[in-house]
Amino acid sequence: MLAPELMVLEFPDETLADCSNCVMVERPNALDPGSKRYFREDIRCCSYHPRLPNFLVGKALLEGGDGRRQMEARIRLRSGVTAMGVKAPEAWQKDYDSRKHEFGREIKLRCPYWVGGEFACSIWKSRNSVCRTWHCKHVDGHNGLRLWEGTKMLLAEIENRLALHCCKRGKVPKGKLPVEAWLAWFEWCARKVGTMTPQEIERERGDKIDPLRGQLRSYHSGLERPIPNVLGAAVQHFERLDGATRLVGYSFRDDLIGGPDVFALLSKLDGKRPWREALAEAEAELGAPIGEEVVRNLWRMGMLKPHDATEQWRPHKPVTGVPETG
Repeated sequence: MLAPELMVLEFPDETLADCSNCVMVERPNALDPGSKRYFREDIRCCSYHPRLPNFLVGKALLEGGDGRRQMEARIRLRSGVTAMGVKAPEAWQKDYDSRKHEFGREIKLRCPYWVGGEFACSIWKSRNSVCRTWHCKHVDGHNGLRLWEGTKMLLAEIENRLALHCCKRGKVPKGKLPVEAWLAWFEWCARKVGTMTPQEIERERGDKIDPLRGQLRSYHSGLERPIPNVLGAAVQHFERLDGATRLVGYSFRDDLIGGPDVFALLSKLDGKRPWREALAEAEAELGAPIGEEVVRNLWRMGMLKPHDATEQWRPHKPVTGVPETG
């Protein structure tokens, strides 16, 4: 296998990102109704046209059902269809690039393989590296985001290597061929990758995969980092709401709605004394419990930092969570 880590490492069960009950869809009790941060329920994070390598296109076709029907319809459009796979048409890509701020809300940017339902995707089993690794929220915060980003880069490189393998070994379609010829090509690619020998797989390792494997292992080792004894505030963005405040750390998609208790705690975390002392003082001033769970959540979301740079904390610019296409 090109990357044994993908089978050996334990990946977070991202329970905060529930595709069957999208947490980014506005709820009736929302403090900021109509906010542009929310997704439409009939789009969700599927504001994306995946770049599918040839063998995954073939896999979707071979699985049949809605996936085959929609994949055939997409191939008939021809634009963005090459021997290496199927990507966004040029006009769609330009529209997407100019309207990324409407991610999750603009119906015209919805994935061509959308069918609705729990996972909404007709090619769920054949989805690409981006769709397999994108989450709106992460149980391990910034470290979780880095782990999945590293996984995405490794998977994308593997996808590229395997697609190239098919092009080097097969009869590449050329010229204006009928749709049936393209369907046959993609199905051949799926079968070819499915029957590769260990020796063939090893020859496709290339010079990029091993560094990406090392990076993935490094990111994985950073999960579930212990909370340092001394902390300081590191909120990167805040927004006033009706009777509360939205706080942002590592990602605008993964925010925290806080009240006076959170601000009382943050004001005491000066990066000089143990955070439990600061927590106790904030609780005494409020005359009410705050709880250590609030500290853990702020730490997870990148809103707290160690007092010492040697503790390997690195600030991270809040991300929009918009996948890249193309």
